[in-house]
Amino acid sequence: MSNLTLKITAQRIIDGTDPQFAIKEHIDEWNRSFDPAMYTEEPPLTVLSHVNAWLAGAAEYEAFMIDQNRPEWANVDTRFLPEPFYIGGRNAQIVALTETPFAFRRRLVFTGKTFINKPPMAA
Repeated sequence: MSNLTLKITAQRIIDGTDPQFAIKEHIDEWNRSFDPAMYTEEPPLTVLSHVNAWLAGAAEYEAFMIDQNRPEWANVDTRFLPEPFYIGGRNAQIVALTETPFAFRRRLVFTGKTFINKPPMAA
């Protein structure tokens, strides 16, 4: 099992780790493991609603990348935003609107291109 699951990532953020740093570390580990255990356990809610929505978007998108169903916890109302949130601020809005993957877009978290990768094809 991977060490930087979404559940652990959320807990690190709650404990004071910068969200951007914790999320980047999670993505780096995902891109090494492509392990469904990275997203199956529900993360605790943080005080940052956009982070809660991002975590659910990541779970859905990671599941999609390995042709699995998204976890049920990612569909609860607290994992969706009532208004758009643009990572990178208003200056990144146009790029974010065009490049954000569906799993984040439907939660109104506009990330732009993510670095969550799909496993390499077997040779």
